[in-house]
Amino acid sequence: MVQTEQIRIPTGLSLNRLIRTLEIGHGYRWLTITKTPRLVVYGRSQSQDLPEILAMDPNILVLDGGDPNSVNRLRRLMTLLTRQSAQVATGGVP
Repeated sequence: MVQTEQIRIPTGLSLNRLIRTLEIGHGYRWLTITKTPRLVVYGRSQSQDLPEILAMDPNILVLDGGDPNSVNRLRRLMTLLTRQSAQVATGGVP
């Protein structure tokens, strides 16, 4: 199990896109804690291997629990989504 860890969401990746991707792809369910002055949401998946997530706009994730490999996969997912966002913004390969 991973202890509590804080990671940054890469520049160019919106919190909303990351939340939606984790919801669709990994079964996360989200609870909005606050919308203003900053968006704070709590997410949890049915899978014991995935960490609980406290996400704070604009770019902070606090992870708790989960398998160490799932945290690494989350980092790779954020990198992939950031690259895709850059490709869309530039109309092709960055």
